[in-house]
Amino acid sequence: MSDLLAEISLDAFLAARYCVGDGLPEGRAWERAVGTLLYRPGLSRHQHAGLTTLFGTPSVSGCAHELDAAASGWRGSLLLECKALGNGVAKNDVATFELKTFDYYCGQLDTVADDRWWRMLVSATPAPNPVRALCFRLGIVLCEPGRFPLPVLLHVAGNPSADDVLPAVKLRELVRLGEGPCEPMQKRWRIIGDEVRLRPVRWSKQDTDDLLWLQTELSDDLFDVYDTHAPGRLDRRVARLRAQIEARERSYV
Repeated sequence: MSDLLAEISLDAFLAARYCVGDGLPEGRAWERAVGTLLYRPGLSRHQHAGLTTLFGTPSVSGCAHELDAAASGWRGSLLLECKALGNGVAKNDVATFELKTFDYYCGQLDTVADDRWWRMLVSATPAPNPVRALCFRLGIVLCEPGRFPLPVLLHVAGNPSADDVLPAVKLRELVRLGEGPCEPMQKRWRIIGDEVRLRPVRWSKQDTDDLLWLQTELSDDLFDVYDTHAPGRLDRRVARLRAQIEARERSYV
């Protein structure tokens, strides 16, 4: 599991859970808040909402797609969609994000094969299970306030001592089912010559249901681990995030 993906998805989850304040954040303010999370070592280029190319390169269709935030560097590329919707993220939000990112992907076939692109949908409100399952299937990392994102849980599962504090059976099943949805686009949409070939995740409905359950169960378990073995650690991280987001917002105003 990429450390970069785990780091950013953890901060996105914490921002959604603890940094939005009372009520829903305003849409553009939420985009700026999440975009702040992309400023870290290894990501040297950044793009904010309002632009209709990806780092100056148009989509293959020529359509002007807006991404809410993006960053790239030697550690890979992150393409973000940010939602602050009272009814939560819907399947059309996921489908539109899939379309936009694939259109940009096909516009850079000469260079994208040597990169790693991850797509992240960051919602300020909880997502329903069908939307979570759709993100699993499409390889979109969903960050919402209800559960730790899959990359975070996989990063924890990769720790040699993880099964000292978390159920080993759950960790094994998480690794078996959860790694595929967190792969970069290049693993799913393989570039062979001048063709792009899809390698879909082949799951049964039981596999999907199991992963939905595992993410919820291990999120609860991980909160218990933090409370017992590292009290205050998440609180300190949230305080740093809140300060970064507030500083970014003051500079914007």
